[in-house]
Amino acid sequence: MPSAVVAAIVEELAGPAMVTAGYVLMGMNFMPLGPTAGLVGASDAQKTWGNRTFLNMMEHAPLFLSSLWVFGIFVSPSEAARIGSIYLGLRFCYPVSEAHGVRTCAT
Repeated sequence: MPSAVVAAIVEELAGPAMVTAGYVLMGMNFMPLGPTAGLVGASDAQKTWGNRTFLNMMEHAPLFLSSLWVFGIFVSPSEAARIGSIYLGLRFCYPVSEAHGVRTCAT
């Protein structure tokens, strides 16, 4: 009987787990934009853009992931997955929007 309960809980929380996995994979794909941009000879503006893209995501990770899981456990796992998926889509657009607003430090 307990294994059936655990299986039901795991199945119900699969949505927030997939959003979490997507967030981690997106963060790993954004990493070359920021911390390792100097290894490929990126310009200073590209490094700044990449650092903002990656570090902004890392700054918001604790708040986003904790909110996702608290909402998923106590309110609605399916709604948490839906809202989290929308957030991932918007987060994916962030580098593009940041690239259009890159400010140079030229004096």
